[in-house]
Amino acid sequence: MIMSKVGTTTTYYTLAYPCVRKCFHANGRFWVFYSDGSDMVYRTSTDGITWTDATIIGSCGHGYGFSVWFDGTYLHYALCYPADTPKYRRGEPNSDGSITWSASEQVFWQLSGYTSHIPSISVDSNGYPFIAFLRGKDGEYYFHVTKSSKNNGTWETSPGFPYQLQDVDDSTTQDASIIPLTDSKMYVAYNYSTTIKGRLWDGSSWGDEETASVSNINTACCFSIVREGDDVHLVFTGGENQNVIYVKRTYGVGWGDEIVVHTRVAAVLIEITSILSIDGDGTLYCFWIDSPTENHIFYKKCVDGVWDTDPTDLGDTGSGSLIYFGLTCYCGAYDGYIGLLYYKYNSSPYDVKHDHLSELTSYTPVTTYPPPEDGDLCAWLEDHGAPSNIAITDVFVIINSYLFEIPPEGYTFVPTLQNVFGVIDYYFGFDGDSLTGCNFFP
Repeated sequence: MIMSKVGTTTTYYTLAYPCVRKCFHANGRFWVFYSDGSDMVYRTSTDGITWTDATIIGSCGHGYGFSVWFDGTYLHYALCYPADTPKYRRGEPNSDGSITWSASEQVFWQLSGYTSHIPSISVDSNGYPFIAFLRGKDGEYYFHVTKSSKNNGTWETSPGFPYQLQDVDDSTTQDASIIPLTDSKMYVAYNYSTTIKGRLWDGSSWGDEETASVSNINTACCFSIVREGDDVHLVFTGGENQNVIYVKRTYGVGWGDEIVVHTRVAAVLIEITSILSIDGDGTLYCFWIDSPTENHIFYKKCVDGVWDTDPTDLGDTGSGSLIYFGLTCYCGAYDGYIGLLYYKYNSSPYDVKHDHLSELTSYTPVTTYPPPEDGDLCAWLEDHGAPSNIAITDVFVIINSYLFEIPPEGYTFVPTLQNVFGVIDYYFGFDGDSLTGCNFFP
């Protein structure tokens, strides 16, 4: 692990909460997002040691006001600050540390007299964003999920959304986490009445509420879920001893038995938390704090369903105390890295820190973006550098010529795969491919 100081914050809740994500690796950089006490900000690093200055995303005084998701191509964020104007935005993280935004911030839900809180965002296998959030009015709170019918960075709420997850208000309701499965399916885990619940979105409708945990969760935010295919892995801190507990949901079967990953040392009187990540081989990584040694971060791996016997100690995290709701990590081993983001509580300003595991098998996100619809193809090509005079008919005749070996009228080339590549080169501004001799335009 490489431990480094990212920056500072003045809020106790800079990274709240562990069940949502705020960091990833992309395009040669580590990316971290947190609240500095006034704003939602991000910083990047190429080596995990030296960090850029903070870039402001928007006003946000605490970490539980936003969440971030990286789908392998785009980052997405949901920002419930202020609570009556919740916003969504999508952008492409660049190798220089900048973000190319797909559109301006989009309001994803708004209703007079209601507020929105504690968002969790992810996108399905086709890039359509889902946001779980806590909706409040007159002191009553219910978790909902909303979805956009657009996967281009703009927001248009899909029919049937927002969907209310629970039927009764409960004062212990606090957190939710939503993740993508395959073929447009999603799974959302949330908690109220002390146990963790869940629902499956099968791509067209919601399933019945499921009970994921038998043991009571210790603190509402102290759980984490990841996917493996269509299976769901869950860890949480719970039970009478505040142990780290694991449960697996097998697709088509349901939730299995609880397994204690780590038994909290009795001498540790403070609350601990647990978070989960996964690599490309399906190996799980469960991280937690302060047990058996305070101010240390530990982890165990699970290979083929078998957890390590002894935890790996990542070492002393420096001055100050670790906070149970101030720990988050990557959902998967992006580019072979699993990063940890946490902060140390001593005196304000507090230090925000980052560690990472490296040389892991890379995790492949489930999201792939389908080809644009006919009407959007020209705009898509132009957005990616094609000449502004491209016509859809040009693309059609090129594809037709390759598939059916019929040279389009006015063209003089043999429709080979190399020549089709040359056509694409031309439309991206290279004026034909000199290596394949594609000088065939009339």
